[in-house]
Amino acid sequence: MKRIVLLEFYEEFAEFQEYIRSNGLDITEFSLVVLHLKLQAQLKKAGIQFSNTLPYLKNDVFERILLKFDDIRKYIEDNFDFEDEKNVMTAYKAELLHYLELVVNYIGGISEILQNIYDEDKDIELYVCSKNYISSSVFISEDKIMGLLVEKFATKKNIGFHQFVPSDRQDMKSQRNCIIPKKRSPVYPFFFNLLKYYLRLFNKAHIVIPTTDYGFKKLLGEIKRRNSDLLFVIPYDIEDVKWYKKYGGLISGIFGGKVFIDINVIPYDECTNEQNVLREKVDMLLKGMPENLYDFCGIDCMDIIKSKVKAAITEHLCMMVQRSHQMFNLVNQFNVRIFMSPFGRGSWYVTAELLKKMGKVSLFISHGTHPVPTNQYHEISIFNMCRGFMLGDYSHVAVSTPVQEAHLHYFKDKYKWIKNTEVKSGPLIFSNLNGVDRSEQKKRLGFSPDEVVLTHATSTKVRGAERYYFLETPDELFAGLSDIVDAVNKMQNTRLIIRIHPGFYLSDEEIRTLLPPSDKYIINRSGPFIDVLAATDIMISYSSTTIDEALLNGIPVLLYDRWNRYNHFQTGIFENSESADIFPVCYVNNAEKLEQALNFMLEKKMMAKHGDMDFHRYKYPVDYREDFFRFIGETLNVEGGGK
Repeated sequence: MKRIVLLEFYEEFAEFQEYIRSNGLDITEFSLVVLHLKLQAQLKKAGIQFSNTLPYLKNDVFERILLKFDDIRKYIEDNFDFEDEKNVMTAYKAELLHYLELVVNYIGGISEILQNIYDEDKDIELYVCSKNYISSSVFISEDKIMGLLVEKFATKKNIGFHQFVPSDRQDMKSQRNCIIPKKRSPVYPFFFNLLKYYLRLFNKAHIVIPTTDYGFKKLLGEIKRRNSDLLFVIPYDIEDVKWYKKYGGLISGIFGGKVFIDINVIPYDECTNEQNVLREKVDMLLKGMPENLYDFCGIDCMDIIKSKVKAAITEHLCMMVQRSHQMFNLVNQFNVRIFMSPFGRGSWYVTAELLKKMGKVSLFISHGTHPVPTNQYHEISIFNMCRGFMLGDYSHVAVSTPVQEAHLHYFKDKYKWIKNTEVKSGPLIFSNLNGVDRSEQKKRLGFSPDEVVLTHATSTKVRGAERYYFLETPDELFAGLSDIVDAVNKMQNTRLIIRIHPGFYLSDEEIRTLLPPSDKYIINRSGPFIDVLAATDIMISYSSTTIDEALLNGIPVLLYDRWNRYNHFQTGIFENSESADIFPVCYVNNAEKLEQALNFMLEKKMMAKHGDMDFHRYKYPVDYREDFFRFIGETLNVEGGGK
């Protein structure tokens, strides 16, 4: 009989070691299936054999999970209808669906791994850590529910099941976390009211923004230069901000053109009744769900889903109700003309819909890559994700590229309730290499100016935030990246930059442990992306905003899809240098042809003049920036505001 151990975290492995020691067993008697990259790196370094998820999570698995979620989505679309007192409603449904998809992806993925292990060999016993815990976070990054899923599966299949119990065992929790107002010093509200008085006195027009990141800083400077009597208002909800930063954020509203406001100082109407109605509607939604809607591989996971929704997602939605009231009061107390955002989740989705309902402008400016769906599976996930973005309830959408425009029109044609007004803007917050000395930037990164530099950059998600099909799983990411490192090792005068998402949970050492040995790549994880892009000759990715940033700057892109699953721009497939439609974007779905495709692209790039490379599908031929700034200026001056 084969003994299979499923592990996610290092502390689970430590508990497993204690389990086999106390029972007189040996680790070689077990087959380890390890789900988390960090533990994989630690085990690989220690020379311990294990399997990752690649043998068990394949294209057909992702398709089944996405179809399952789409059934859930349709049920919720038809049966959830909460609207708050400020007439905001779309935000709550979209937010519920957003986090439910992530939960479904995680549960579906574990269930499919178990089913595929069982299909390989039914004469097995399953071992798992029994720590079961559901947190109050909307993400499952802190949750421990694999033990529950393994127990359900083993019971259903009537196979052996063993748990090793951690010393700090906690049973599954699903308690409701009530929203408790925090006590605050009266000093901050006093200075806040002084600021309001000052701003009313000078009649400044305001634009509310959620962040100065995502390339916004330069854009805000240009808007301010053109509209001098203007203030940017940035509400925040961070508890541990130092006192001098809190007050400095207010004072900057007088001298710096940006005011940072603790959103919790904004008064709001009592909304307990609304929140209770919302809780009741979510409870009714869960109770009324059809049988088998939350079955995965024959496992009934309804109790886990309900526990997660009650412990985290419902209270997150209730907090959004409070934010709706606070944002309503902020807009009325300040001279707000526009809400401008690069994303729409939680409070910011509420704000976008709220201002639209108030007859003001809420403007989405995308920093993401949103192509037309490649097939029904891609469409399920991209549609749900973009409900908080270009398909959200903003009054206006700034369209940066022809690809974004095609994406928006595709869904507008299909769903008539998407009624935002398009503002052609061209790229506003993407990297711009005009005037950048690219040879000098290569030297700054440690390369010679004559070396060819390839950059790999792709979207990565933390545990519990994975999206399937059009993004790679963590194991797929490192398998594909390993192929790229192998190819670069064979290429002359070529170096590789591995650009890691800021905040990615693996250290550089752990990343190197999971990749083939090489002295031809560097790991870059900090600093502006433009610094990396400036040194790049060819961009390599599976799916990422960096694809758009490269093409907008005339840098060819290789789309590497080892899984033969997702062709981001639906371009030609590389078979050889004579294949059609493979430049300046080249799609490769075969590891054996990766090196050949890279050499082809480099040769093509060196032979072609910049003006000869056809980027018309990815970049507007006309500069629409002046149209965008004119729209901003006209909106600010509707009621005699900033000039």
